[in-house]
Amino acid sequence: SLSFLETALHSLLSRPLGYCQAMSSSSGECEDGKDSEEGEEEECGEGDEEEEAEEEWELEEADLKTQAAASWVQPSSRKRKREQPSDLNDDEAHEQTLIMNHQGSSKAGFADNWKYLASGAFRHVYSGTYTKGPRKGDKCVSKGFKTGAVYEDSFFELDIQAMQKAASLIAKFNQAMQATRWIYVNECEVWRDPDGLRGLIEPMIEGEYVKFNSNSGYALEDTDFMQALSHFTYRISNGQYLVCDLQRGWYTDCYVLTDQVVLSSGKEFGPTDLGLAGMQNFFHNHTCGPFCNAAWRWPRKTANRFAMSRETTFVM
Repeated sequence: SLSFLETALHSLLSRPLGYCQAMSSSSGECEDGKDSEEGEEEECGEGDEEEEAEEEWELEEADLKTQAAASWVQPSSRKRKREQPSDLNDDEAHEQTLIMNHQGSSKAGFADNWKYLASGAFRHVYSGTYTKGPRKGDKCVSKGFKTGAVYEDSFFELDIQAMQKAASLIAKFNQAMQATRWIYVNECEVWRDPDGLRGLIEPMIEGEYVKFNSNSGYALEDTDFMQALSHFTYRISNGQYLVCDLQRGWYTDCYVLTDQVVLSSGKEFGPTDLGLAGMQNFFHNHTCGPFCNAAWRWPRKTANRFAMSRETTFVM
C-alpha cells in the first residue's frame, strides 16, 4: 500500500542515494507486501515454478519501468551518479534537484508535433517533441496563456521565479532528509514558437498524474513524506515561504514535481500565492506525520481562511 511504501522509505533514509534506481528485490518482503510470520514453514519467494516465473517477470517489468523513468529524468548527456546529500553544497543540491530543460536552445523551431492536451483557468497546455539539444526526440510540454489573459507578461516571470524558489527549498529538503527517494522539480523556460507566441516549455512528465496537496489545505491520504516537504519549507525559510500544490509524478524511488505553488509572507508570486493567510490555512489543515519533526516551526496562529479544494486556488 502507499502507506507501506512511505514507512519503508522512512527506514531507508540513511542509505546511500541511488539515481532513480529500482528498489532491491531482496528487501525481505513477501510478494503481497507483508513480512513472513515468524515460525511459518513457507518463506517469501517459495512456491511452484509458475509463481516464481510470474514474480520474476513482474520484477523485470518494474525494473524496465524504473529504468525508463531514470532515462527520462535526465538526458544521457547529463547523467551522472548523484552524490550523498551531505557531500553537496546548496548550489549543487539545487542543480541536482532541477530536471534541466533544453538549456540554450531558445530559438524558434526548438520543438514540433504540437498536440492539444488540456486547459486550466488561464492557460492551454500542448505536448510536442524537442528537435534540438540534449533532449532531442524527447517529449515536451508548452503552457501558453489564453487569448486576452491579463497580466500575461508578469505571469511568465512569476512562474519562473516561483519554480526557482521552490527548487532551492526542495533541494534543502533533499539534503536534510538524505532520502533515497529524491524529489525533482521540472525546470520551465519561456520560449517563442515560429509565430512569435510565447510559452512555458518543460520536459513532459510521463506516467500517472498525482496531486499530493493543494494551496488551500487539501492533502492526499498516505502521502506523509510530501506533506512533510511542505512543512519543512516553512521551517527552513523561517516562516517566509511554504511550497505546496505539489503535483505530478510518483515513481518507485523518486518524485517529479511541476506547477508547484510558493506561498510567501510578501505575496511575491502572483495569484496562486495566498500569502500569510494561505500559510495559516495550510497549518489549520495539516497533521504532522512520521517525516515531520516535532521541533519544526508552526505559525503562531492557524485559521481556515480558504475553502478547501483539490484544484489550485487563485486570488486576483
